[in-house]
This record gives sequence, structure tokens and C-alpha cells, in this order.
Amino acid sequence: VKRAGVGPAPIPAVKLDKEQFVAGIKDLRNPDIIRAAEAMSVKLKAEDGMRGAVNAFHKHLPLEAMMAKSDCDALVAGTMPANCRPRLAKYMHPDGTYLAAQEAAALVHSG
Repeated sequence: VKRAGVGPAPIPAVKLDKEQFVAGIKDLRNPDIIRAAEAMSVKLKAEDGMRGAVNAFHKHLPLEAMMAKSDCDALVAGTMPANCRPRLAKYMHPDGTYLAAQEAAALVHSG
């Protein structure tokens, strides 16, 4: 907030007293802070927040850790067909191996 110029520096709650609170409120009435906040408001309204949130979610999603083990092994070995995409694991075997739905079903049927 302070770095963006749209408000005062943060004060830890345990250190906040009446004087600091009043000073912070007075800072918010500063014309420079008001102009900066209005400019930020325009930028935020123009942003596609949902797209940004989804992009951030996907950026930090650990896909390799979620991949079915057989697909991960095929990718590493270079044996996965070019037109195939790795499947996300849906189940975890008791030994910690991640399995795609088809693999889990095959294990269940094989006993």
C-alpha cells in the first residue's frame, strides 16, 4: 500500500496506538494518496481478476507431482506417443504411486 502510494505504511497491530491510528487516517486524506488510489482503482477495474487468479493457480500447480506414474515414466523414457497428453492421477496406490483412473480400475479388477 505504501509502496504503491495509496496509503500509509503498515503498523503491526500489537504496536498500533491511538496516535498512529489517527495519523494513518489523516494520511488517507492526503491529495497525493487520493490521486494514487483513484489511478489504482482505474487499473484494477480494467483487470481481468478471474483470469489472473486462474493463471496464478496454474503457474503454481505441481503438474509433474500429479501425473500418473505410467505417463510420467513414459515421458521420461521418451515412449509416450506425440499425440498423447499426460493424465492427471486420480488415485494413490498404498505404496505412494499415483495412478490414472484406468490404471486404478485395472488393479481393482486384477485383484
